[in-house]
Amino acid sequence: MLRGWRRSSRRTTSPIRISRQVAFNSALHYRLKFRAPPRKFAKFAQYRKLLRTLVILPKMRRLFRTLVLSFFSANCYRDVARRWRGCGFAYLAFITAIFAAVLLPRAVSVQHDFDTVTHGVFLPILRQIPRFRIEQGRVSVFAPMPYSVTEPASGAEVMVFDTTGKINTLVGRTACVLVTGRALQIRLDPGERPRELDLSFVSDFDGDPEPLAVWLEKRGSYFILFGFFVATVFSLFSLTIIAASSATLGLILMEISSRIDLSLTATTRLAAVATTPSRLLILAFEVAGYPLPIIFGWFLTAMLTTGYLCFGLWANLPGRGSDQSAETDIVP
Repeated sequence: MLRGWRRSSRRTTSPIRISRQVAFNSALHYRLKFRAPPRKFAKFAQYRKLLRTLVILPKMRRLFRTLVLSFFSANCYRDVARRWRGCGFAYLAFITAIFAAVLLPRAVSVQHDFDTVTHGVFLPILRQIPRFRIEQGRVSVFAPMPYSVTEPASGAEVMVFDTTGKINTLVGRTACVLVTGRALQIRLDPGERPRELDLSFVSDFDGDPEPLAVWLEKRGSYFILFGFFVATVFSLFSLTIIAASSATLGLILMEISSRIDLSLTATTRLAAVATTPSRLLILAFEVAGYPLPIIFGWFLTAMLTTGYLCFGLWANLPGRGSDQSAETDIVP
């Protein structure tokens, strides 16, 4: 039996098929030799199922190749329309995952800096702020007046509370915030004139900084990373909206021209692949340190996606290319 298997393995070119044959013959040999019960043999069946999952590796390689071919290859767009299956949402998730994986180290670095500033500067200042209440525009502070909040490292004043009227201005002081009986004064630079905000519009407000301090101490360690995850999900949702809008435009163009006969799912697959050039360009700007504004980035994505979708429709005109020019065979 093993000799026959060796002869057949020489004619087999796929390493995955060879691995399956090895697992099957090993399991059969074990069962015949040791008279293993069916439950023992089931372990080898699980091993064979695990080997079947290796089929995804060449498909992933083809997905990465599609990232490059989507810039210029008409054969790639023909292959997407004729041989891919699904609506292309998995491919959009694949692009978003690449985008997130490249930017994840930067998000981790920002989270580390945020933790350093929060625990080193912000939390010590926040815990010094007393509880206060604003009722009908009048401020009540539950602490002896005047009350100063200082920076732990230098001891300089950061915020001053005084409802008695002894301190009415920030001029001549290092603090950047002054809370009086009926107003709030703020200045960002020690040399500029303070800006005053009348609190008469506040009818009822109870300010207690302790819950915020507790929340930052417990949840602040992954606050930026959670925001990065939310931004990634929103990016996938927005990219799906752009791809669906471009696919709708593609269907309208096909109805007008009446020369291209593609299904709805094939058109959405083309739109999904057409988003690749714009997303990679935006990612290149991010890595280079020149991030694009969000509005301009999505405008660029919409314009390039529409343009490459038209290129994909042009590539699928009757008579262009052949069914033998396929480069991928995957389920996006």
